[in-house]
Amino acid sequence: MVAVYRRLVDDVWNRGDPAAVDELFAPDFVGHDPGPPNLIDGPAGMKRFVAQMKAAFPDWRVTTDDLMADGDKLISRWTVRATHRGAFAGVDPTGRAIEVRGISIHRIVDGRIVENWHGVDKLGMLRQIGAVQL
Repeated sequence: MVAVYRRLVDDVWNRGDPAAVDELFAPDFVGHDPGPPNLIDGPAGMKRFVAQMKAAFPDWRVTTDDLMADGDKLISRWTVRATHRGAFAGVDPTGRAIEVRGISIHRIVDGRIVENWHGVDKLGMLRQIGAVQL
């Protein structure tokens, strides 16, 4: 299970390899996100999401801060560091560095991710690129 997560971080997020998505995600994968429903469902949805993030933040790098497994679930606390080099959330590239933290739960069955849930500091990310002023 940890090996699946490590490939998710290294191959999918850090390298942006779409072929790894097909290997790691079940065909009926469901991404539970507080955003629009079905945004990241299936491997195709995950590929779109990763491509969007990598287009806006090409140097997107995930580091794992904590990792725990229980049954078929793997929980990670992570940090992303990247530079805003493409349009994101209606904001043209600023060249600003961002640092975003989050927690994810992945349900893994037979070596493939079938579901995940995320808690991400989206407001902090938007503030760092100047999309939100407080």
